[in-house]
Amino acid sequence: MNEENEDEDQPEYNDISYVLKLNTRAGAILLPGDAEQDAWDTILDYRGEDVLEDVRVLKASHHGRDDGFHKEAVEAMDPEYVVLSVGAKPNTDAHQKYRRTCSDDTEIWSTRQYGTVSFTITNRGAFAASCAVPDGIFDLPEE
Repeated sequence: MNEENEDEDQPEYNDISYVLKLNTRAGAILLPGDAEQDAWDTILDYRGEDVLEDVRVLKASHHGRDDGFHKEAVEAMDPEYVVLSVGAKPNTDAHQKYRRTCSDDTEIWSTRQYGTVSFTITNRGAFAASCAVPDGIFDLPEE
């Protein structure tokens, strides 16, 4: 993606976001930055779906916006948890797309709903997930 954007007057910086996969004893955590369609396509083309199969926690790309959602990548992961780090922008929110694509038992937590979302993994592989309801909760967008 860097090569495609290096000579552009207006490079698509979201397409060259770093995507970090943290491998832990309790499963992987994926932090895809602001990756959009082309970045996700590149990951799947060059690394394959197998690289995503052990993702347990997905921090939704591009703050949980529609343009960061990639159905094939999310299906390959089918994470236990999806965290949407979003502000009050329901017209760009992909919450319902994650809900339709992930398994019924996937927890989808928005910082709009739960201010603070935490995951703790010990060096022995113990895993804990928690969220705290802040004052002034925003409503989640309707489908």
